[in-house]
Amino acid sequence: MAYVTTERVSTKDAAASRGALPFLTLLATSAGYATKNKQRHKTLIDRTRQGLLQVARWLPDRKIIAVGDAAFAAIALLDAIRRRVCMVTRLRLDARLFDPPPARRPNAMP
Repeated sequence: MAYVTTERVSTKDAAASRGALPFLTLLATSAGYATKNKQRHKTLIDRTRQGLLQVARWLPDRKIIAVGDAAFAAIALLDAIRRRVCMVTRLRLDARLFDPPPARRPNAMP
């Protein structure tokens, strides 16, 4: 099991603040646990997307900045939250962040 924890709602004087308190924690269960308990498995990325969008709904007038490690550098997550949340994460140096190529035509050379 893994936990995704959202911390620190900043005030206007964020520089003076020295700590952070968790205000949202999401339990991310494993695929084996979900299968054993006959539940649909939600990946860590799915739960993170859902949690960040929920925080953005709770605080519509606030700028939401999320920081995550390389595990959260999934294009699906970044694309889903980009209009509501600023995500800071570690990407590979050769990451290609442009539109994917168009679908290939049948029997066409690459």
